[in-house]
Amino acid sequence: MRTRALRREAPHALVLALLVGVASSSFSAAASRAADDPFRGIEEMIVFGEGGGQALSYDDVSIIEFDAEHIEAIGAADIADIAAFTPNLEIRTPFAASSPTLFIRGVGIRDFTASSSSSVAVYIDETYMNSPTGQLAQLFDTENIEVLRGPQATRYGRNASAGTVRIVTRKPTGTPGTNVSLTYGRFDQIDADVAVENVLVEDTLSMRSAAQWSVRRGTTKNRCADVDYIRPPSPRDINVETPEGLNNRLIFDVSRACYTAENTATFLSPPGAGWTRSRGGSVKEWVNDVRNWGARSILRLQLPLFDMDWQLNLHGGQNRGDARQFQLVGADQRLLDTVPRPAPDGRDIDEYFDPDTRVFAPDGTYPLVEDPYIGNPFEGDYDRVEKEKIDLFGSSLVGSATFGAYRVTSVTGYEWSKRDTKINFDASPTPALHIDLVNRAYQLSQEVRLDYDGNDGYAWQVGGMFLYDAIDAENFFPFGLIADATDQEFTFFTRHTSFWGDFEWSPSETFSLETGARFNYDEKEMNLVRRIVRVIPGTGEIVPKRFDRNSPRAGEPIPPTLATSAATAFGWAGRIVATWRPTPGFDVSLGYTRGWKGPHINSAVLNPGPEGAERGALSEPVDPEIVDSIEARLRARFLGDRVALSSAFFFYDYQDLQVIAVRNARGATPVPDLINANDADVLGFEMEADLRPLQGWAPPLVEDLWIRLTFSWLDAHYTDFVNTLSAQNVGDNLVERVTQEDFTGNRVVNSPEFAFVGFVAWPLSTRWGELVPRFDWSFKDSVFFSAANSYLVRQGSVWLMNLRLTYSMPGTGVEVAGWVENLTDQRYTEDVFNLARVRNAILHAVADPRTYGLTLTARF
Repeated sequence: MRTRALRREAPHALVLALLVGVASSSFSAAASRAADDPFRGIEEMIVFGEGGGQALSYDDVSIIEFDAEHIEAIGAADIADIAAFTPNLEIRTPFAASSPTLFIRGVGIRDFTASSSSSVAVYIDETYMNSPTGQLAQLFDTENIEVLRGPQATRYGRNASAGTVRIVTRKPTGTPGTNVSLTYGRFDQIDADVAVENVLVEDTLSMRSAAQWSVRRGTTKNRCADVDYIRPPSPRDINVETPEGLNNRLIFDVSRACYTAENTATFLSPPGAGWTRSRGGSVKEWVNDVRNWGARSILRLQLPLFDMDWQLNLHGGQNRGDARQFQLVGADQRLLDTVPRPAPDGRDIDEYFDPDTRVFAPDGTYPLVEDPYIGNPFEGDYDRVEKEKIDLFGSSLVGSATFGAYRVTSVTGYEWSKRDTKINFDASPTPALHIDLVNRAYQLSQEVRLDYDGNDGYAWQVGGMFLYDAIDAENFFPFGLIADATDQEFTFFTRHTSFWGDFEWSPSETFSLETGARFNYDEKEMNLVRRIVRVIPGTGEIVPKRFDRNSPRAGEPIPPTLATSAATAFGWAGRIVATWRPTPGFDVSLGYTRGWKGPHINSAVLNPGPEGAERGALSEPVDPEIVDSIEARLRARFLGDRVALSSAFFFYDYQDLQVIAVRNARGATPVPDLINANDADVLGFEMEADLRPLQGWAPPLVEDLWIRLTFSWLDAHYTDFVNTLSAQNVGDNLVERVTQEDFTGNRVVNSPEFAFVGFVAWPLSTRWGELVPRFDWSFKDSVFFSAANSYLVRQGSVWLMNLRLTYSMPGTGVEVAGWVENLTDQRYTEDVFNLARVRNAILHAVADPRTYGLTLTARF
């Protein structure tokens, strides 16, 4: 059962090895070229165009762009870090390096499965990334990142009802050179980046190779591996009125939790592999570490014939950092609300509580714990510390040619990923919920575009795309020391075909009208097998569960449950936008856009049946979702381009939202269910200001002061959303009881009401070099992680601040930067899992604390 058809590890490992070898050889070749380059050390400006030759403008799109300097300043390691500094972009990463959930302007889905279908399209260069396993790939040798907010009906290959995030990597330019960057920071962080460009055939063939390696020790202490807790004091020695007594109580509580007899040989381990009482075990002391690498080589062929441009991109990487360790808060699900468990019994279902949240009351009473920050969010007690193993490989071929006013572009892509992670999903030292997730995926995509721009007032684009994505998953879900476990396997297939056309008419320099439409066909199929098994305590052996002695089939293995589900749908998206430019530097646009997202199937099915009375099986597909958007935009430049303003006001009618809710299947544990919420409304305002107030007015030393301010307001609420819970257990009998959760009027998940983001940079140029102080900040209002809007399942408002000081040595290409990220050491949550119904617990994925370090960069 554990050998599947999608395995291709050996060929990919070979290709990655060759890729790194190419980068190494390129490095030495470029170094020798640089030694003979008479222009070495002279700064040059390179202007990049879109690889496909885009004829249509982006004046009417709400876009935020991060250049390489901005990415570096905010310390972005992946696109989730970009979201913290982008109003109305929310990317949540409860796992270490995979399965993000993406929201733009409140549109998205909290689906963490391998088959998640995002409303936000993610592109690396021009290749659409369908699998969530690879969407958090490292940012290295990046030219810029574009965030297009709002439904994207045309232009890009895959329809996106929320928006698009596009990572644009550096392409070969025909100029040899090498960039090397080394970083050392807090928690023994070491980052090494290298990029090398070679010219293989002058003006024709060039290659750029880049690689990054990142390591950092864990930020969170695992007290179960700390020698300070190996010998618990006697209860009579604990005096809560003194600091020593408080510390002794913590030691006592941790020892009692970590080193009990039940934990010395867990049921998932062979005999003797568990812990030794009062001595600790084989778990790590520092968890949530980072260990990954990535590499890329781009071979570019440019020919004067038809202005042809071909780019072959090979890329890949690995993650071997820890799977996330969570912080636990005890909670109860009472009727339709989640509440903290009362002190002193604020424990999970296994009577565990996080001891550092219980030692701060000098009078001996315990505080009511509502979040992990009352204690130390960077300490915990964990019996399982494993890696989140991710392997990635991909390739793409992008080619374009020009025939007069016409340009044709082809984008061919292949992406492969494998994820193998073992999660400690009980956030405790008890082996209660140790989930194993293994999935492999690959996708093939082909996109063709034809652009026309004859400088005659007309421009248009027609195109088509085909995507095939296949997933093979093997997951294991135990529920306690003795309870049954679920062994789940499924395959999931996605086929997407779309055709679109976009037309722009500009009868004068002051007015243009753009309209376009897309026709989509989505097909999805899931085949799932669920087996009920038991784990033998002490040996870890997994055996089929058998019918009990009261059954007519007593002693026989319970047969597997099968679920097959398929969905197909046609849908259209489109837009019409009018833009008026009365004077240079001023334009206003008004438009309507329809976004469409295809049907989806829930693969988080632990029990496919029996079917509920009100709704079908958990594997039943949900309908497509639709976003109807009206948006007005205004942009202006004045005072000699010292001030640039951009604003947008928009309204969404968000229909048939695809939402993960809770289902109580008859006789089963409450499980995630994928349903359609009827309707939500989104009203919002965004504004950006780019200020260079001293440009041309002040002395050259100080005239480059640069201020950027961005602000957003979002009013996003469900207007028709009722979820039905049914078939709950009552006593010893199965009694059907219907309960309705009415979320109408609640705030949409991951939609902060206010956001205020910006930076101040002041380059100071002297004959001794350039000094650039820079201050970045981000404020985001509170967000809810569930439609119930429980105050326990949310993140409050957060201020983040980064500080950076960069010094560039004149004429050397060398710069040194000192930096601090999360300057004020804010404690906040990346995401929250509500397990109150299942385990009387809420799990917090706590974000990193303050970090700081030095970066040395050399360019030659």
